[in-house]
Amino acid sequence: MNDSIIQLNDLPNEILMMILEKLWNIRVLYSLIGINRKLDRIACDPVFTRYLQLMNGVSHNSVGQLPEIVLNRFCSDILPKIHHHIRRLDLESSTMERILSTASYPNLHQLGLFNLHAKTAASLFTSQSPLNHIDVNQIDLLTIDIKQYGDMCERSDINLLIFIHILTIFCNLKYFSFDTSQQLSFGNSPPNIFSSTLIELHVSLNDLTDCLYLLDGRFSQLHTLRVYTVRERSTQVIIDNKDKLPNLKHFSLVHRFYTDLYDNLIIPLLQRMINLEELDLYLKISRKQTVVDGADLKKNILNHMSRLKKFSFSIRLNIYLNNGSNIPSNDDFQNTFKDFKDNEIISYVDNFTYI
Repeated sequence: MNDSIIQLNDLPNEILMMILEKLWNIRVLYSLIGINRKLDRIACDPVFTRYLQLMNGVSHNSVGQLPEIVLNRFCSDILPKIHHHIRRLDLESSTMERILSTASYPNLHQLGLFNLHAKTAASLFTSQSPLNHIDVNQIDLLTIDIKQYGDMCERSDINLLIFIHILTIFCNLKYFSFDTSQQLSFGNSPPNIFSSTLIELHVSLNDLTDCLYLLDGRFSQLHTLRVYTVRERSTQVIIDNKDKLPNLKHFSLVHRFYTDLYDNLIIPLLQRMINLEELDLYLKISRKQTVVDGADLKKNILNHMSRLKKFSFSIRLNIYLNNGSNIPSNDDFQNTFKDFKDNEIISYVDNFTYI
């Protein structure tokens, strides 16, 4: 080890930085902090200290805590030395409180909390919350990842409660990702929550009607909305909002099940997005009397979005035709996209006879 340190000391700072930037910054900090003054100074560079992901797991689906020996050293030696450099922390549930209470984080603006249990997430808003150790008014980016519900899975309102508390307490949020295995639902009466700072929101919703609630004016500055919905049929609540959404530039909708609300809900919603620049649609459509082809997309969507630069879509359509109805061939269908610029569109048409 001593020979390795001597060799590192002999390298110019520029070469050292080039080498160390290829490594996980947590490993760099753990290995070099406290060795000598030169390596201390290099390890404390903002390149290695501004964003710390203090958890194991390449993907957030397999998050785990750091080894105890590593965690102990970070809490006792490393975080007290670099705490004022940290702008973003990603933490997992079991070590979150210990890390946040280890030091003050005067420049912390971004926070990710992963693999939370619903009870833990709900406790974030009590007087004993680990969030009391940071300035929540300073946080402008927040990622919440709730994967465990336990005996709380029957409480369909738990996600809504957490969602409301977050937007109430983090009053200066600009980016918010609410990733949950149990989808958020507003029911028939959405809560009285608003934000004039939020510009990007990623969320899993129970159904398409919940998406209308998010775009009813409560988030007036919203620039980007990415929605994943799971319920097969939406509630019958009527939300007759025709106000345009001039600030929305990016919209993504992934709807897992077949829906019959393409004409009555999805198209009217999209036509309110007059300044949209990027659109992603992943839909399964049923009970529609006409096909969704290039002509339909151009008439009902593209002609209403003059600033659209990117349009990605995957649309599956089940349509029931009467005997004698003309069934378009795949070539006919593909030909309806001939006016789409720079298109890479694949279509497939098949028909089945039901007896």
